[in-house]
Amino acid sequence: MARVIRRSFLLTLLVATSCGGPPSASKSAGRSHDDLVTFFEEWRAFQEPKLVAGIPDYSTRSLAAQQRELAGFVERLAAFDTSGWSIDQQVDYHIVRAELNGLDFDLRVLKPWANNPAFYVTVFPSESDQPAREGPHAEG
Repeated sequence: MARVIRRSFLLTLLVATSCGGPPSASKSAGRSHDDLVTFFEEWRAFQEPKLVAGIPDYSTRSLAAQQRELAGFVERLAAFDTSGWSIDQQVDYHIVRAELNGLDFDLRVLKPWANNPAFYVTVFPSESDQPAREGPHAEG
């Protein structure tokens, strides 16, 4: 799991450093790294756009709802106390935090679904040598 989380590190590092500092020491204790892994799985499911008749919904209403729900994920993540975790586990925490910050940045600033006409274009003329496509494209 740590390897999966770290893959997105390079893409989200800039967002992480610009959207908030390290977690505060006043967080509630009792949340383990395993809880973070579970949180991350929930996060990945939440992050995907809702499908309406099999089509990703990037409507203003849907994205506003996603932004409201994002606040709950940020609050839940902030409740983790990483003080007793290994360095690798703390890195995982910061990568997850960076991903949350990245979605927030997309929703508030970039808005690729509204500002980039190529966002909806999904043309792959040949098979990729990479398991996951790189670059912007509509999910789903």
